[in-house]
Amino acid sequence: MQDFLKKHKTELFLFIASFLYLGSLSFLEYSTLSLGWHDFGMQIQMLSSPLFSEGRLWSYDWNSNFLSIHFSPLLYLLSVFLIPLPFIECWLIICSLALSVGIVALFSLFRRVTDNSAISVIFSLAFLLNPYVTATHLYIHYEIFLVPLLSGFLLFAWDERKMPAFVCLLGILLLKEDGWIYVCAGSFLLLGRKPIRTILVYSFTSLLYLVIVLGFFKQILFPNSSSLFLEHWGKTPFAFILNSLTHPSEIFRILLTDPGKFLAMSLLGIPLLATWRSLPGFAVAFLWLSSISPDRAGLAFFYGLAPTLILFMAIPFAFLVWEVIASRILDPRKFIFLLPISLLITSITISALPNHALLRSPNLLLLSASLNTIPEKIPIIISLIKLRGYKANTTFASFNFATYVFNGAELRLPYKDWEAVRARKWRPDLVILTTEEKEPLLTEVTSTEMILFFDKDPEYTSILRTQNLRAWRKAKI
Repeated sequence: MQDFLKKHKTELFLFIASFLYLGSLSFLEYSTLSLGWHDFGMQIQMLSSPLFSEGRLWSYDWNSNFLSIHFSPLLYLLSVFLIPLPFIECWLIICSLALSVGIVALFSLFRRVTDNSAISVIFSLAFLLNPYVTATHLYIHYEIFLVPLLSGFLLFAWDERKMPAFVCLLGILLLKEDGWIYVCAGSFLLLGRKPIRTILVYSFTSLLYLVIVLGFFKQILFPNSSSLFLEHWGKTPFAFILNSLTHPSEIFRILLTDPGKFLAMSLLGIPLLATWRSLPGFAVAFLWLSSISPDRAGLAFFYGLAPTLILFMAIPFAFLVWEVIASRILDPRKFIFLLPISLLITSITISALPNHALLRSPNLLLLSASLNTIPEKIPIIISLIKLRGYKANTTFASFNFATYVFNGAELRLPYKDWEAVRARKWRPDLVILTTEEKEPLLTEVTSTEMILFFDKDPEYTSILRTQNLRAWRKAKI
């Protein structure tokens, strides 16, 4: 054990440092009562597969099997952890652990390429602190598992450990419909370093998955599933590719939009030193920047994670070019660290000063501005956890409280089910409402009106009345 710790002390340091940093961010965000139902609550509801749901991975918000929206069979595996512990705290810990493992895998890959542990540590920390990684973590989403899976795939492929590489490859494909793109992008980075036959096998496997599973099998399972690509890109995939190939100038125009320039600036343009190895990252960036959805085109929330990750994977190759430059025109002992340290400083600075697009999603500026509310929010959170302990079979909760009180049983929100409650078609056992006047996504009624409704209903007894929170329990008949 002692020999193992000594051999892997750098990896252990990176894992602990990453987990403490990510865990601290999650704890602060949790403590400011910032974890709204979308997407925090809806993910734990879908993954925990409550008894009232219509089968595994049923989504209350979509009112359908989640796989009919996003074909992500890997969620079946993730649900194993949420079914026994269907709480937001568990989900935050799981995602922080996953990203921390991804940072360690990324470091190991960087070290394989650069043969320099110190440089690889700095690059790994720069990725951890990158604004797009920060935005993804503050808006925790299951796509965060792309980091350990893609890093693991390239690491095992580099070491020519085919079985674990294929396990990671399969995980990427099952994570989301666009996983095949990231497998091909990662495989492209291996060109010139690994046998072309192996690279072709990886790429061909992902393309087979695209044709057979996504193109055929998914359509049999979910014949009425909508085309999200058409909805968010305004074109079919074929039309998008054809338009891009026939209008190459459009590619440069989109990459040079404000979000595209901010992405390049967050990386100091370093991937360009890797020349052709930077192409997969910029291709993925172009794909997301081309969306007609403002959040996707702005790389807000978790949409900037994939291009950032793939571009970062080109950075160790760029460093090898930098080493050659430094050895020829500079003193390599003095300037070899200039590139990674500059990138680390840039990640820290830009994360603290996000662009307009990233301001649409949770960010460090918003988090720091809300820290002074923690003393008043903690008592509310404690009350919500106590209410969660009632283990009610059915709960009706405000949008901003629902994530905290979800316990794996049936939970509904005002924005979807207020009319059913008002018409007495659905009578929840427990009601938890905010006293704030505006209830998110609900326009026809205010929180005050809902509170008055339950105060006047003889079937409900008030069990909690504070400045920010009201709760009722249905009287037993």
